[in-house]
Amino acid sequence: MGVLVAGVGPMLVACGGDDPSSDADRGSASPPPYGVVRPRDAVDAVEGEDYDLVHELTPSEGQSTVAVLPDGRLVALASEDHDSYDGAVFVLELVDAASGDREQLPAPWRDEPEAYPLVTVLEDARLLVSWDVREQGASTRRSMVLDLATGDHEEFDMPAPPLSARAKVLSYPQPDADGRLWFQTGKQTCGDGECFSPRDAVLWSYAPGDERPRRELAAVDFAVHGDLLAWTDDRYDDKVHVRDLSSGAEHEHAVDGKCGVTGLVASDALVVAVCGLDYGRQVVLDRRARPVADLRLSYEYASVGDRWVLISPFAYDTWTGRLLRLFHRGSGADPTRELTDDLAVVPLGEANVVGTFAHWGVLRLRSAR
Repeated sequence: MGVLVAGVGPMLVACGGDDPSSDADRGSASPPPYGVVRPRDAVDAVEGEDYDLVHELTPSEGQSTVAVLPDGRLVALASEDHDSYDGAVFVLELVDAASGDREQLPAPWRDEPEAYPLVTVLEDARLLVSWDVREQGASTRRSMVLDLATGDHEEFDMPAPPLSARAKVLSYPQPDADGRLWFQTGKQTCGDGECFSPRDAVLWSYAPGDERPRRELAAVDFAVHGDLLAWTDDRYDDKVHVRDLSSGAEHEHAVDGKCGVTGLVASDALVVAVCGLDYGRQVVLDRRARPVADLRLSYEYASVGDRWVLISPFAYDTWTGRLLRLFHRGSGADPTRELTDDLAVVPLGEANVVGTFAHWGVLRLRSAR
């Protein structure tokens, strides 16, 4: 089991079996034919038919959510003043949306100026939290595995890989089903708030406590989730590789048209390829790299589960081909949304004139209308 690492942006937890894309999981339903899906194909989601409102949230609760657990509890990001420097420290809180109770989680990064925790939800009610540690002018990626049931936590550092000149660590660790953590190194140029595809990019993996990471393969873009690894070989590549980490089986698919993949998002069952040369296009593949849907809905990154794909403000059902509009956003609105299996944290209703929402909620998406 794995997830997309998240800060204030989208993240997910997807729960599945050995092969979540198998036809048996769909019952007797046949998958929809591969094709282009556009906003005009959407229907407004109706409470009680397309989804159930599990909990109502305040705008502050909705916007601060960085993870939603399978039991409906939320992990929220908060900030507080720090006495030792001019700035704030970010902390994480476990929120029971039903009662409103909040519990502050351990924050070993508290004394690191401007350290920003990124959260990954693991199975068995555990969190992987990663942040940067600066020591003697150098930066190290440190992680903590936190057991939410007991409060116990273990810290460990990312082992340093051998790097060529101008190469650096480019990503935070992403866990696979066996507990190994994957990360990327390479040479990357950034400017004006944008970073370009890395050169000489390499994927590494390690187990907590390892002194050295293991070199895996060359990859410009990648995603790891459970026993699924997806990657591309080159910048703006249209060929996506998908490997089953349990069996070693590999499949690949060349995305049709002018895509130029610049990002990948994965669950146990699905891979979403983000097109950099066709703005707003995202192509969904299954775990055997077979095309599922060509989504041309929004410029926002997808949050993906084993069945549903959320691309704000839409939810696409890969089993039936249904496209739901969960809310109506105003110009420039960029609301956070979270997905875990069939639970989603989204704003409700329509955005006001400045693009914000008065109501948020935890929704449970229904299987059929």
